[in-house]
Amino acid sequence: MAKWDSGQIHSGHFIHGNTKRSYFFEKNIHAQCRSCNFYKDGARDLYALKLIEKYGDGIIQELHKINDDKRVWTVKEVLEIGEQYKVKLEKILETRGF
Repeated sequence: MAKWDSGQIHSGHFIHGNTKRSYFFEKNIHAQCRSCNFYKDGARDLYALKLIEKYGDGIIQELHKINDDKRVWTVKEVLEIGEQYKVKLEKILETRGF
């Protein structure tokens, strides 16, 4: 979603805040350079345009709807999400010969 000017890749969130329901929603997380993620507040204007380009009209509203869910993540839910991503990472590594 941004140029790689620092050589560091960050997990940029369109909607910030690790206690929000949208934090682990994949459509809310994309690679960003350090400069955009830290110093430009996620470059949200460009981020919004790229989200719409990738997912279509309504994505911003979808993210806000998910974010409006005020339930707090339980430890069990976070651990389950972690396990799901471990499986996804293993599949990616397998396809690349690691």
